[in-house]
Amino acid sequence: GRFGYWMEYFDRCVKCYGCRNICPMCFCKECALEETDLIQTAVLPTENPIFHLTRAVHMAGRCIDCGLCEEACPADIPLRALYKKVADILASETGYRPGFNPDQKSPLNIIETSSTAE
Repeated sequence: GRFGYWMEYFDRCVKCYGCRNICPMCFCKECALEETDLIQTAVLPTENPIFHLTRAVHMAGRCIDCGLCEEACPADIPLRALYKKVADILASETGYRPGFNPDQKSPLNIIETSSTAE
């Protein structure tokens, strides 16, 4: 099935972070995906899906489909397709599509401006 399809790609990942490092839309000063308790650097198939699916959720509504992540990936993982699929799921579940309504906030935006100013 589809899960098996993606697992085959995730198993190839060596967590070089090339996809994240080259992404023009990644702006966090500290990346939660680098927490050693969450993701270990190595080929660990049980943790690879966590890295890629978490990153795909982070990219939903941000990805500009530039393709740099795929160019940087030594494992040839079709990251653009993954990010688009997750964004499509988000849109179908929440009705949110980035850029269509400036008054509508992303359902993934969990940081309020007031809390970051403290």
